[in-house]
Amino acid sequence: MPLVQELFVSIDEEIHSIKGALTAEVARTLNLEGEKALGHLENRLQPLFQEYSLAVFQFSDEKVERFLLDKYVPRCLEIVKERDGAEDEFLDNVKTSDFKRFFRAALKLSLHMVLNDPPILMSLAPWSIRRTKSL
Repeated sequence: MPLVQELFVSIDEEIHSIKGALTAEVARTLNLEGEKALGHLENRLQPLFQEYSLAVFQFSDEKVERFLLDKYVPRCLEIVKERDGAEDEFLDNVKTSDFKRFFRAALKLSLHMVLNDPPILMSLAPWSIRRTKSL
């Protein structure tokens, strides 16, 4: 369960990062400055993000693999290391086509949640925070 939660947390952070970067890029192009202008632009771009979510937040096979290996796996190694021998099995599973298909399904669900108006929120903290709370 912690691995699935960590996947959703990672995807949520990535969606917000992409959305923020795109909004900032449009703001720079339009010479808009200040928090008020950025917030207004975000509100105006929201329908575009919703309508074209699968194009705006497109993940090619290569990008999925990079995301999983560069962002998801490092977050999960601490969780997996607690079980003897699970690290190799975890790494093998993350590289399978089934897991990539699962990632795409989780991405679509996360996009729906983040881009919904109002956003659908889940209270999921990263493992590093959940772990310190349980100690």
